[in-house]
Amino acid sequence: PGDTSICLGETLPLSASCINCNGPVGYVWSTGNVNSPTFGSATLPSDPMILQDTFFSVTATDVYNCKSQDTVFIVSIQPPNTTLSPAGDTAFYCPTSSITLTATPQLCTGCTFNWSTGQNSQFITVNQEGKYFVTTSNNGCNELDSINVKLYKIPKPVIVDLLGDTINSLYLCGGNPD
Repeated sequence: PGDTSICLGETLPLSASCINCNGPVGYVWSTGNVNSPTFGSATLPSDPMILQDTFFSVTATDVYNCKSQDTVFIVSIQPPNTTLSPAGDTAFYCPTSSITLTATPQLCTGCTFNWSTGQNSQFITVNQEGKYFVTTSNNGCNELDSINVKLYKIPKPVIVDLLGDTINSLYLCGGNPD
């Protein structure tokens, strides 16, 4: 494990200060950035975007040319890259039935799940219309996704005889008589 971890692609502000240094201190970062001598702490001028596990170091030099270095190891954590199924923004189900929603992360095997229903499994089964949210977490890198669930309108075919009289009504949804 590293000194700290961050989600891949996020930025991380870094700063340095010198303990027991004499006078103003200059800082040189491993990125090549240089802070002018200061009596306080120094911040890396631009927050680096973390795209892989990496080291950052800073060398502090005081007025007597005494130098000291510190290094931090940053572990980049892959976001889960979750897909929901059924695919699409909206899923449909038939009355008197239910639908199973599944969150499938592509980039982690030990992800945790938190659905808007309060359930914490990879999948939930629902039978009510609404918008459902899931937060998938990979060691603190969270990803939020959602899906709308809607009820199918039941088709109502009617069989009539040649004289126009209704003979029978049969309602089907998903192959099951309703």
